[in-house]
Amino acid sequence: MPQLLFRCDGSASIGMGHVVRCISLARALRRRGVDVSFAMRELGGTATTLIEASGFHLHSIPCKESPNGSLTDEDLEMTCRIARRSDTSWVLIDHYGASVEYMRSLSERGVQIAVVDDMADRDLRSASWILNQNLEAENLPHLVEPTCTLLFGPKYALLRPQFTETRRTLRREFSSGNHVLLTFGGGDTSGLCVEVIERLEAISPRLTIRCVIAGSEPIPQSLHYAVRMSRHSITILRNVSDMASVMVWADVSINAGGSTCWELCCLGVPMIITVTSRDQAMIASALEKYGCARNVGKWDETEATSKLLATLEELVESPEIREKMSSRAQQLVDGYGCERVAASLCELINPNTNVDGHANN
Repeated sequence: MPQLLFRCDGSASIGMGHVVRCISLARALRRRGVDVSFAMRELGGTATTLIEASGFHLHSIPCKESPNGSLTDEDLEMTCRIARRSDTSWVLIDHYGASVEYMRSLSERGVQIAVVDDMADRDLRSASWILNQNLEAENLPHLVEPTCTLLFGPKYALLRPQFTETRRTLRREFSSGNHVLLTFGGGDTSGLCVEVIERLEAISPRLTIRCVIAGSEPIPQSLHYAVRMSRHSITILRNVSDMASVMVWADVSINAGGSTCWELCCLGVPMIITVTSRDQAMIASALEKYGCARNVGKWDETEATSKLLATLEELVESPEIREKMSSRAQQLVDGYGCERVAASLCELINPNTNVDGHANN
């Protein structure tokens, strides 16, 4: 049986996007007969729970991150040891902390490397396979070997099955526009939610808001207070499992510029994106350029609030604009990215399988 080891991390501080998309791909690979396992630092919390609940074996790496965010030499040694112990020749890395030296060292020890990348800001010549699921990825200066397999664009977006299944029967309505979703990823985002809710007091239409947060810590009193004092109708949703249903409910989403964008695209939800980390800036800009989102920029910039309020009011009051944005979004992401990516990986990991995951005679 072909085997593959995922090396990723997730926590309240660094977010859950990498882990969630890796699990989605791991499930697609498992359906094709690949034996998948995960190696992660011992950060605890939701990441560990998600992987174990999905039925994948989790190897713990008991070492810390370096001060600059890079994976350490100790991490490298542990990952190599795990790969050897499980007789795994392929490691898929979805981690911004995997430096050029880290990947080169893995390769020099006989490990075949696949990389999920977002920014093309590293030397990736040690990799045999690269996925960048973002818009305009093909225009980025990826430094790779000519023989490297490259998958570029949101047709390869790694979505959970619930989004594919919901998309099949989706029929969006655009008459009402006051259902607003707030979601800023799988990390600790309660502070940002409070700030946005307080700013939304200045908007004219009365909104019905669903605020989605993650994590296992108690909901901060500041968020409870902001919800209680708001003139809008606000519900806090915690660790939502059926996120597709919440997105279908929404007329507009206010969200960060991470992997959630591709889920929203798949279900045709018009987006207002606020950039909360460096890697999100390109996604937000490209989605606005394509016509399926509005980008208000970094939240800590002076004009972000005024842009958010003006944009939200425009979208709430204009079903025509929302319908056009929804159509553009759905053209980008059809929900079958995981299957395309899994097929590509299987061709490399196990050349004796065909595109449907069955052994060739």
